[in-house]
Amino acid sequence: MLEVTARVLNFRVGPGTNHRIIRGLEQGTLLTLLHYMSTDDDWLAVTDMTGQCGYVHKNFVKPHEAEQVNPVEYWCGKGWRLTSPYGPRTGRYAGFHRGVDMGGHPCGYKIEFPFKRGKVVVARTSGMGTWGNTVCVELSPDFVTLNAHLQKINVKVGQELKQGDVIGLNGGSNHSGAPYACHIHYEVLNNNGSAPWRGTIWGDPQKFRW
Repeated sequence: MLEVTARVLNFRVGPGTNHRIIRGLEQGTLLTLLHYMSTDDDWLAVTDMTGQCGYVHKNFVKPHEAEQVNPVEYWCGKGWRLTSPYGPRTGRYAGFHRGVDMGGHPCGYKIEFPFKRGKVVVARTSGMGTWGNTVCVELSPDFVTLNAHLQKINVKVGQELKQGDVIGLNGGSNHSGAPYACHIHYEVLNNNGSAPWRGTIWGDPQKFRW
């Protein structure tokens, strides 16, 4: 995994400045190095998080931090447990589950931010439908995370977070009366420039590391 270090880096269709620019990549964007390399040693063949293939100059990327965090593993280490995985489910809440649910702690228990850093882009107590009290955190130009059903929000928009900061309290806002009402609902979304909670789902949070 590589991380863009330039403020804006040209992402090109081929290895060289004579090739067309696909788009500009913002600082902090994550890229995957392909198993094949350009014949030009100064250019790297990569894919971005949407799967787009292209080339970037090696002087403007660096290896992404080796110590990456999986949020589900982090919370399990704090006494939480997975109560509802990502994907199709049956029963009272039948349908496709967009994220994961983490239980094991009572209502009002603190919810810690699992990643090394992030910036709050949503902290809403209304207008979120069945999500209730919701916090979204931007990890990079590519990723936003979403926590829903909080009893209380402890952060505000624009706040910079570090690992261990309390984003809110365990709750079941808009799930009153459900057997497992107090839980963390957590999603990972591709940051597509729309309202953060409307981003496309990245996939299973159990497989996400950042």
